[in-house]
Amino acid sequence: MALNAYRFALLAALSLGGPLALAQEGGSVSAQLERTSQTTPQEKRAFAASATEEIRGAVRQLTRVAENARRNGNGEVMDCVTTALTAARALQQVADGAAVSMNTALEANQLDRADHEFRKIAIASGKSRQLLATGDQCASGNDVRRANTSVEAMSALSDVGDDTQAITADLLDLGFDPPDVSPF
Repeated sequence: MALNAYRFALLAALSLGGPLALAQEGGSVSAQLERTSQTTPQEKRAFAASATEEIRGAVRQLTRVAENARRNGNGEVMDCVTTALTAARALQQVADGAAVSMNTALEANQLDRADHEFRKIAIASGKSRQLLATGDQCASGNDVRRANTSVEAMSALSDVGDDTQAITADLLDLGFDPPDVSPF
């Protein structure tokens, strides 16, 4: 009974919202991937078609953003989006190849191989969503690579009042030369 309920939920997710709805419907991606052996070959094929189309859409959208940035002469956005676009194109190639391999494995009744390829498609789909979100952040001016961060180092060897005072202890002085580790 639970298997039939899951299959119904999978088919509903595929027909209503594609892979994104599937990921939101059943919890974590790892939980979804563990259930791959419970899906039928038809469900796997439908998911693969939907996921590869979603990845193609992400590539198209990232390409549009990159073209707009190029036309506007915004090099910063262009660099940020180009990184995401390159990765999305690679994921598209992986997903397309995995879909072909999965269909071949299903026809040869090699279910373990088909499950493996199915998981590759699911992971590529999730990663493409992340890349699309990154590209959207780049386009909106929120370059995710330019986060303002600060690092504070605390050490018992430095004075509390003066951060510019040099550390006087030689932390790397062991008192002896270490032996050679590699014969090369």
